[in-house]
Amino acid sequence: MLSGGCGESTNPAHIADNAAIFDFVLTDDEMDRIAKLDGTKCYYEPSREKLESYAAANLDYDSQK
Repeated sequence: MLSGGCGESTNPAHIADNAAIFDFVLTDDEMDRIAKLDGTKCYYEPSREKLESYAAANLDYDSQK
């Protein structure tokens, strides 16, 4: 089992999902689009509504054990 790191799940399916994070390939077009992103721009603009919705989220952490 993995433990002590960023991913401390003991759920085998969750561990497998975390390990498969790089199990994809980007197309040349996708790579070009990423390269064109403005590295100085913040693409996430927090708002009171978004922050309140995150704070009110009821995440089921127990199901990840």
